[in-house]
Amino acid sequence: VKPGSCKNPFNVGSNGVLPVVLLGSSELDVHGVDLETLTLNGVAPVRAVIGDSAALVLDESCENDFSDGYDDLVMKFDSQEMVQAIGEVNDGDVINLVFKAMGIDGVDVEATDNVTIIKKGKDSGNSAKKGGKK
Repeated sequence: VKPGSCKNPFNVGSNGVLPVVLLGSSELDVHGVDLETLTLNGVAPVRAVIGDSAALVLDESCENDFSDGYDDLVMKFDSQEMVQAIGEVNDGDVINLVFKAMGIDGVDVEATDNVTIIKKGKDSGNSAKKGGKK
């Protein structure tokens, strides 16, 4: 979630998108993932493309927003749909998100990452009162 960030801040008052990248590697060819089956906590992405956008980093630098020669699956999830899927949260909560998909070979693909919740203002967040057009 949010390549290049360790804490993966997620502003639950945002009307934008939450970027998520499934990193390809010598062990995972993202071309073998069925794009019709992608979900993050049950929410389908609004966009998904394949391209080399980030690299797996095993140290604590968190700087992984550079290419590594492997194609990645780059997805954007509607922030407010994610808020609804996550449920009630508090500022500073660390929430585990679960990515699921099916490989075209029938093998399940699953990955997890955390986001740190940011709630700005007393009215932002999971309020069902928020309206407007998407």
